[in-house]
Amino acid sequence: MALTLSFACGRYDRTEPVMSGEVPVEGVDLVGLRLSPAETFWRLTQSGEFDVSEMSLSGFIMRMARGDDQYVGLPVFTSRVFRHSGIVVRREVAGAAALLGARVAVPEYHMTAVLFMRGLLGDEHGIAARDITWVQAGQYTAGRVEREPLSLPADIRLEVERERTVDELLAAGDVQAALSPYPSRLLGGEVIRPLYPQPEDAELDYFRRTGVYPIMHLVVLRRSVYERHPWVATSLVKAFTRAKDLCLDRMAGVGGHSPVALPFFLHRLAQAREVFGDDLWPYGLEANRTTLATACRYSHEQGLSGRLVDPVELFAPSTLLSGFRD
Repeated sequence: MALTLSFACGRYDRTEPVMSGEVPVEGVDLVGLRLSPAETFWRLTQSGEFDVSEMSLSGFIMRMARGDDQYVGLPVFTSRVFRHSGIVVRREVAGAAALLGARVAVPEYHMTAVLFMRGLLGDEHGIAARDITWVQAGQYTAGRVEREPLSLPADIRLEVERERTVDELLAAGDVQAALSPYPSRLLGGEVIRPLYPQPEDAELDYFRRTGVYPIMHLVVLRRSVYERHPWVATSLVKAFTRAKDLCLDRMAGVGGHSPVALPFFLHRLAQAREVFGDDLWPYGLEANRTTLATACRYSHEQGLSGRLVDPVELFAPSTLLSGFRD
Protein backbone atom coordinates (compact mmCIF):
# COMPACT_ATOMS: atom_id res chain seq x y z
CA MET A 1 0.00 0.00 0.00
CA ALA A 2 1.36 3.41 -0.99
CA LEU A 3 2.13 6.04 1.62
CA THR A 4 -0.15 9.10 1.35
CA LEU A 5 1.63 12.44 1.80
CA SER A 6 0.59 16.06 1.27
CA PHE A 7 2.63 18.18 -1.14
CA ALA A 8 2.41 21.99 -1.31
CA CYS A 9 4.12 23.85 -4.14
CA GLY A 10 3.65 26.61 -6.68
CA ARG A 11 2.77 25.89 -10.31
CA TYR A 12 6.07 25.31 -12.12
CA ASP A 13 6.77 23.50 -15.39
CA ARG A 14 9.53 21.47 -13.70
CA THR A 15 7.29 20.19 -10.88
CA GLU A 16 3.90 19.91 -12.60
CA PRO A 17 4.52 16.34 -13.86
CA VAL A 18 4.84 15.26 -10.21
CA MET A 19 1.97 17.41 -8.99
CA SER A 20 -0.35 16.08 -11.72
CA GLY A 21 0.69 12.46 -11.26
CA GLU A 22 2.15 12.17 -14.76
CA VAL A 23 5.45 11.26 -13.08
CA PRO A 24 4.64 8.96 -10.16
CA VAL A 25 6.59 8.84 -6.91
CA GLU A 26 7.53 5.26 -6.15
CA GLY A 27 5.61 4.02 -3.11
CA VAL A 28 3.90 7.36 -2.49
CA ASP A 29 0.51 8.88 -3.26
CA LEU A 30 0.91 12.65 -3.21
CA VAL A 31 -2.03 14.88 -2.34
CA GLY A 32 -1.06 18.01 -4.21
CA LEU A 33 -1.90 21.59 -3.24
CA ARG A 34 -0.95 24.28 -5.75
CA LEU A 35 -0.35 27.29 -3.52
CA SER A 36 1.55 30.54 -3.87
CA PRO A 37 4.97 30.54 -2.19
CA ALA A 38 3.77 33.15 0.32
CA GLU A 39 0.87 30.97 1.47
CA THR A 40 2.92 27.78 1.40
CA PHE A 41 5.71 29.25 3.50
CA TRP A 42 3.37 30.83 6.03
CA ARG A 43 1.41 27.62 6.59
CA LEU A 44 4.59 25.55 6.66
CA THR A 45 6.52 27.74 9.08
CA GLN A 46 3.63 28.59 11.39
CA SER A 47 1.91 25.22 11.70
CA GLY A 48 3.91 22.61 9.77
CA GLU A 49 0.89 21.62 7.71
CA PHE A 50 2.58 19.75 4.86
CA ASP A 51 4.56 16.51 4.59
CA VAL A 52 6.40 17.57 1.43
CA SER A 53 6.68 21.24 0.58
CA GLU A 54 8.40 24.02 -1.25
CA MET A 55 10.38 26.14 1.24
CA SER A 56 12.51 29.27 1.38
CA LEU A 57 16.20 28.42 1.17
CA SER A 58 17.11 31.26 3.53
CA GLY A 59 14.55 30.16 6.09
CA PHE A 60 15.74 26.58 5.88
CA ILE A 61 19.38 27.55 6.41
CA MET A 62 18.34 29.54 9.48
CA ARG A 63 16.49 26.53 10.85
CA MET A 64 19.49 24.26 10.36
CA ALA A 65 21.73 26.76 12.12
CA ARG A 66 19.49 26.93 15.19
CA GLY A 67 18.89 23.18 15.34
CA ASP A 68 15.28 23.14 14.14
CA ASP A 69 15.13 19.85 12.26
CA GLN A 70 11.37 19.43 11.77
CA TYR A 71 12.06 19.10 8.04
CA VAL A 72 14.90 17.59 6.02
CA GLY A 73 15.93 19.08 2.70
CA LEU A 74 15.97 17.49 -0.72
CA PRO A 75 18.41 18.81 -3.37
CA VAL A 76 15.48 19.76 -5.59
CA PHE A 77 15.16 23.47 -6.34
CA THR A 78 11.77 24.79 -7.36
CA SER A 79 12.83 28.41 -7.87
CA ARG A 80 16.05 30.07 -9.02
CA VAL A 81 16.24 33.76 -9.90
CA PHE A 82 19.02 36.26 -10.44
CA ARG A 83 18.09 39.25 -8.30
CA HIS A 84 19.96 42.25 -9.71
CA SER A 85 16.71 43.78 -10.98
CA GLY A 86 15.20 43.83 -7.48
CA ILE A 87 17.47 46.60 -6.15
CA VAL A 88 16.03 50.07 -6.65
CA VAL A 89 17.35 53.41 -5.42
CA ARG A 90 15.96 56.92 -5.23
CA ARG A 91 17.12 58.98 -8.18
CA GLU A 92 19.36 61.23 -6.07
CA VAL A 93 21.40 58.17 -5.00
CA ALA A 94 24.46 58.25 -7.26
CA GLY A 95 25.28 54.55 -7.02
CA ALA A 96 25.81 51.60 -4.71
CA ALA A 97 28.63 53.34 -2.82
CA ALA A 98 26.15 56.02 -1.73
CA LEU A 99 24.20 53.38 0.21
CA LEU A 100 26.86 53.29 2.90
CA GLY A 101 24.99 54.42 6.03
CA ALA A 102 21.67 54.61 4.16
CA ARG A 103 18.22 53.38 5.15
CA VAL A 104 16.97 50.56 2.92
CA ALA A 105 13.54 48.92 2.90
CA VAL A 106 12.90 45.18 2.58
CA PRO A 107 9.63 43.18 2.70
CA GLU A 108 11.28 40.71 5.10
CA TYR A 109 14.88 40.79 6.27
CA HIS A 110 15.31 37.03 6.08
CA MET A 111 13.71 36.27 2.67
CA THR A 112 15.98 34.54 0.18
CA ALA A 113 15.67 37.15 -2.56
CA VAL A 114 16.83 39.84 -0.13
CA LEU A 115 19.59 37.55 1.18
CA PHE A 116 21.11 37.40 -2.31
CA MET A 117 20.58 41.13 -2.99
CA ARG A 118 22.39 42.06 0.22
CA GLY A 119 25.08 39.60 -0.85
CA LEU A 120 25.44 41.47 -4.14
CA LEU A 121 25.91 44.74 -2.28
CA GLY A 122 28.57 43.12 -0.12
CA ASP A 123 30.49 41.09 -2.69
CA GLU A 124 30.19 43.46 -5.64
CA HIS A 125 30.20 46.86 -3.92
CA GLY A 126 31.73 46.38 -0.46
CA ILE A 127 28.56 47.41 1.42
CA ALA A 128 28.01 44.99 4.32
CA ALA A 129 24.70 44.34 6.06
CA ARG A 130 25.93 46.23 9.13
CA ASP A 131 26.62 49.33 6.99
CA ILE A 132 22.91 49.93 6.39
CA THR A 133 19.84 50.55 8.54
CA TRP A 134 17.20 48.08 7.34
CA VAL A 135 13.50 48.90 7.43
CA GLN A 136 11.11 45.95 7.19
CA ALA A 137 7.72 46.78 5.64
CA GLY A 138 5.11 45.19 3.40
CA GLN A 139 5.61 45.80 -0.30
CA TYR A 140 2.02 46.59 -1.29
CA THR A 141 0.17 46.18 2.02
CA ALA A 142 1.38 47.56 5.34
CA GLY A 143 1.88 45.29 8.32
CA ARG A 144 3.81 42.36 6.86
CA VAL A 145 5.75 40.36 9.45
CA GLU A 146 8.76 38.05 9.27
CA ARG A 147 7.90 34.36 8.90
CA GLU A 148 11.04 33.25 10.70
CA PRO A 149 12.11 34.52 14.14
CA LEU A 150 15.16 36.76 13.99
CA SER A 151 18.00 37.02 16.48
CA LEU A 152 20.27 39.54 14.81
CA PRO A 153 23.62 40.66 16.27
CA ALA A 154 23.74 44.12 17.79
CA ASP A 155 25.67 45.64 14.88
CA ILE A 156 22.87 44.90 12.40
CA ARG A 157 20.14 47.52 12.67
CA LEU A 158 16.59 46.54 11.73
CA GLU A 159 13.54 48.76 12.16
CA VAL A 160 9.98 47.52 11.68
CA GLU A 161 7.46 49.73 9.87
CA ARG A 162 3.87 48.58 10.38
CA GLU A 163 1.96 51.61 9.02
CA ARG A 164 3.52 52.23 5.60
CA THR A 165 4.58 50.15 2.60
CA VAL A 166 7.97 49.93 0.92
CA ASP A 167 6.78 52.20 -1.91
CA GLU A 168 5.39 54.75 0.53
CA LEU A 169 8.72 54.86 2.35
CA LEU A 170 10.54 55.35 -0.96
CA ALA A 171 8.14 58.05 -2.12
CA ALA A 172 8.51 59.96 1.15
CA GLY A 173 12.31 59.76 1.06
CA ASP A 174 12.38 57.95 4.40
CA VAL A 175 14.49 55.22 2.79
CA GLN A 176 17.03 55.69 0.04
CA ALA A 177 16.63 52.28 -1.58
CA ALA A 178 14.71 49.03 -1.47
CA LEU A 179 15.56 45.38 -2.00
CA SER A 180 12.56 43.32 -3.02
CA PRO A 181 11.45 40.53 -5.37
CA TYR A 182 8.21 42.45 -5.96
CA PRO A 183 8.26 45.15 -8.67
CA SER A 184 7.92 48.64 -7.27
CA ARG A 185 4.93 50.55 -8.61
CA LEU A 186 7.14 53.64 -8.63
CA LEU A 187 9.41 52.34 -11.39
CA GLY A 188 9.23 54.42 -14.55
CA GLY A 189 8.48 57.56 -12.59
CA GLU A 190 10.54 60.38 -11.12
CA VAL A 191 11.21 58.85 -7.69
CA ILE A 192 13.33 55.72 -8.19
CA ARG A 193 15.46 53.88 -10.70
CA PRO A 194 17.00 50.40 -10.84
CA LEU A 195 20.52 50.15 -9.45
CA TYR A 196 21.37 47.97 -12.45
CA PRO A 197 19.85 49.61 -15.55
CA GLN A 198 20.70 46.57 -17.70
CA PRO A 199 20.06 43.74 -15.25
CA GLU A 200 20.36 40.84 -17.70
CA ASP A 201 23.84 41.94 -18.76
CA ALA A 202 24.86 42.33 -15.11
CA GLU A 203 23.42 38.92 -14.21
CA LEU A 204 25.20 37.12 -17.05
CA ASP A 205 28.49 38.77 -16.11
CA TYR A 206 27.92 37.84 -12.46
CA PHE A 207 27.22 34.20 -13.30
CA ARG A 208 30.26 33.90 -15.57
CA ARG A 209 32.52 35.36 -12.88
CA THR A 210 31.12 33.59 -9.82
CA GLY A 211 29.29 30.45 -10.98
CA VAL A 212 26.41 31.44 -8.67
CA TYR A 213 22.90 30.81 -10.03
CA PRO A 214 20.78 31.92 -7.05
CA ILE A 215 18.47 29.30 -5.55
CA MET A 216 15.35 30.71 -3.94
CA HIS A 217 13.35 27.63 -2.89
CA LEU A 218 13.96 23.94 -2.26
CA VAL A 219 11.76 20.95 -1.49
CA VAL A 220 11.64 19.69 2.10
CA LEU A 221 10.26 16.51 3.67
CA ARG A 222 8.86 16.16 7.18
CA ARG A 223 11.64 14.57 9.23
CA SER A 224 9.33 12.23 11.11
CA VAL A 225 8.25 10.76 7.75
CA TYR A 226 11.88 10.48 6.65
CA GLU A 227 12.90 8.73 9.86
CA ARG A 228 10.07 6.19 9.58
CA HIS A 229 10.41 5.75 5.81
CA PRO A 230 13.88 6.85 4.67
CA TRP A 231 13.25 5.51 1.15
CA VAL A 232 10.70 8.30 0.58
CA ALA A 233 13.44 10.91 0.14
CA THR A 234 15.05 8.93 -2.67
CA SER A 235 11.70 8.26 -4.35
CA LEU A 236 10.90 11.96 -4.28
CA VAL A 237 14.24 13.07 -5.71
CA LYS A 238 13.98 10.47 -8.48
CA ALA A 239 10.51 11.69 -9.40
CA PHE A 240 11.37 15.38 -9.31
CA THR A 241 14.49 14.74 -11.39
CA ARG A 242 12.46 12.88 -14.01
CA ALA A 243 9.88 15.67 -14.04
CA LYS A 244 12.54 18.31 -14.54
CA ASP A 245 14.20 16.33 -17.33
CA LEU A 246 10.81 15.96 -19.01
CA CYS A 247 10.28 19.70 -18.73
CA LEU A 248 13.65 20.44 -20.34
CA ASP A 249 12.96 17.99 -23.16
CA ARG A 250 9.58 19.58 -23.86
CA MET A 251 11.09 23.04 -24.03
CA ALA A 252 12.65 22.13 -27.38
CA GLY A 253 9.23 21.93 -28.98
CA VAL A 254 8.49 19.94 -32.14
CA GLY A 255 9.29 21.01 -35.69
CA GLY A 256 10.29 24.51 -34.61
CA HIS A 257 7.01 25.13 -32.81
CA SER A 258 7.44 26.86 -29.47
CA PRO A 259 5.93 24.98 -26.51
CA VAL A 260 5.09 28.27 -24.79
CA ALA A 261 3.29 31.40 -25.97
CA LEU A 262 6.38 33.59 -25.95
CA PRO A 263 7.83 35.04 -29.16
CA PHE A 264 11.47 34.14 -29.80
CA PHE A 265 11.37 31.57 -26.97
CA LEU A 266 13.38 28.95 -28.86
CA HIS A 267 16.07 31.52 -29.69
CA ARG A 268 16.32 32.49 -26.03
CA LEU A 269 16.44 28.82 -25.07
CA ALA A 270 19.42 28.27 -27.36
CA GLN A 271 21.16 31.31 -25.89
CA ALA A 272 20.54 30.07 -22.34
CA ARG A 273 22.02 26.66 -23.16
CA GLU A 274 25.15 28.34 -24.46
CA VAL A 275 25.61 29.90 -21.04
CA PHE A 276 24.25 27.24 -18.65
CA GLY A 277 24.68 24.03 -20.62
CA ASP A 278 22.04 21.46 -21.50
CA ASP A 279 20.90 21.04 -17.90
CA LEU A 280 19.52 24.52 -17.38
CA TRP A 281 18.17 23.72 -13.91
CA PRO A 282 20.55 21.35 -12.10
CA TYR A 283 19.54 19.44 -8.99
CA GLY A 284 21.87 17.79 -6.47
CA LEU A 285 24.48 19.13 -4.07
CA GLU A 286 27.64 19.00 -6.16
CA ALA A 287 26.22 20.82 -9.19
CA ASN A 288 25.01 23.57 -6.84
CA ARG A 289 27.66 23.60 -4.14
CA THR A 290 29.01 27.04 -5.07
CA THR A 291 25.56 28.63 -4.96
CA LEU A 292 24.55 26.85 -1.75
CA ALA A 293 27.82 27.71 -0.02
CA THR A 294 27.34 31.33 -1.03
CA ALA A 295 23.83 31.37 0.43
CA CYS A 296 25.08 29.81 3.68
CA ARG A 297 27.88 32.37 3.89
CA TYR A 298 25.48 35.23 3.28
CA SER A 299 23.15 33.93 5.99
CA HIS A 300 25.97 33.94 8.52
CA GLU A 301 27.47 37.27 7.42
CA GLN A 302 24.07 38.98 7.51
CA GLY A 303 23.28 37.82 11.04
CA LEU A 304 20.54 35.36 10.12
CA SER A 305 22.49 32.25 11.16
CA GLY A 306 24.46 32.09 14.37
CA ARG A 307 26.94 29.72 12.76
CA LEU A 308 28.16 28.95 9.26
CA VAL A 309 26.12 26.04 7.89
CA ASP A 310 27.82 23.54 5.58
CA PRO A 311 25.60 22.87 2.54
CA VAL A 312 25.81 19.12 3.14
CA GLU A 313 23.86 19.62 6.39
CA LEU A 314 20.80 20.76 4.44
CA PHE A 315 19.99 17.47 2.76
CA ALA A 316 18.98 13.90 3.56
CA PRO A 317 22.21 11.88 3.17
CA SER A 318 20.63 9.29 0.87
CA THR A 319 19.71 12.00 -1.63
CA LEU A 320 23.33 13.02 -2.15
CA LEU A 321 24.10 9.83 -4.04
CA SER A 322 24.15 9.93 -7.84
CA GLY A 323 22.23 7.75 -10.24
CA PHE A 324 18.65 9.01 -10.04
CA ARG A 325 18.21 8.96 -13.82
CA ASP A 326 17.17 5.76 -15.53
